[in-house]
Formats: sequence, C-alpha cells, structure tokens
Amino acid sequence: MARAGLTPDRVREAAIELVRAEGFEALSLGALARELGVRVPSLYNHVDNLDTLRAAVSASAVLSLDEALRDAPSLETIAHAYLAFARTEPGLYRASLRAPDPENTHHEAAALRVLERIEEALAEFSLGPDERIDAIRGLRALLHGFVELTLAGAFEMPRSIETSLDSVLATFRRGLEAPTPGSRT
Repeated sequence: MARAGLTPDRVREAAIELVRAEGFEALSLGALARELGVRVPSLYNHVDNLDTLRAAVSASAVLSLDEALRDAPSLETIAHAYLAFARTEPGLYRASLRAPDPENTHHEAAALRVLERIEEALAEFSLGPDERIDAIRGLRALLHGFVELTLAGAFEMPRSIETSLDSVLATFRRGLEAPTPGSRT
C-alpha cells in the first residue's frame, strides 16, 4: 500500500529537489527514499525504476531549460541564458543533457522546443539545412564546454566569464557569416 501523501508527482518533485541540492549523479532510489522518509520498496508504488525516475527528472529539467531560453531571441541572448541556467541550476542542467526517450512525448517535445529556440536564434544567418545542423551542434558544444568549465571553476582568470563568452560568440558569429566554399548557393 502506498504511503499516505506520497504520489508519483510528489516523488518526482522530491527527486527534482534532490537533484537541485546534490546533482543529477546523486539521484538514486536509496537517496530519494531517505529524503522522503520511506523505504526503497515504497517508491515502487510510484515509479517503475531508477531509469524511469531519471527520465522524468530529465524531462522536467529540459522544460526548465526551455523556459530559461524562452525570451532569448538571438545567438548572444541564447548563450547567456543557457549559461545563467546552468549556473543557477547545475543539477538540472546536467539532467537536461539526457537524450529523450522517444516514448516520452513530453520530454521529446521539450527537447525539440529547445532545439527550435536555438535554430530561431541562428535564423539570421543564411545557412543551408546541413549547415544549420552543424551550427546547432557547434553552438551546443561550445556552450556545453563553456558551462562545464565554468561550473568546474576552471575559468578563474581576471576577465569576466561573460566577456569571454561574448568574445567567443563574436568569433562563432563571424564563422557563420563567412561563406563556406561550395556550401551556399
């Protein structure tokens, strides 16, 4: 029998709070059970397994990232909103990196919206379909590297991280504006 007051939504919310406090890597059924004051078998009344729970937290994290990027219409505003989200929500940021399960339509839809927001920010550039994919991948890789190094404290130099990000984005922008031989018509 399920513990009074414990619901699938309550379990998911507690898992999100655990991830916020301790990181996505710390999410386990044991840690969550301790947090909720129950034994692990009690959780199985509300979640199928740890992978399902991680997928639910990841879906919520992607929704949060999507919300953070909502009012960021340009390459620069997307980049700064992305960095700000990762700095304020490092656990959720890492949870958002999990690829969506195609059977989880909410997670898949949220992930698609994040990609669409990035694509919209790149719309000012004359990119063909393949170049657009490359630009989305390149920007995501650039931002992820920047975020991970920032979160690890690896950018402890006398120049602001935001200023460095702007400089890197200016270089990325120039690369997108430059014609690539044989690729644009």
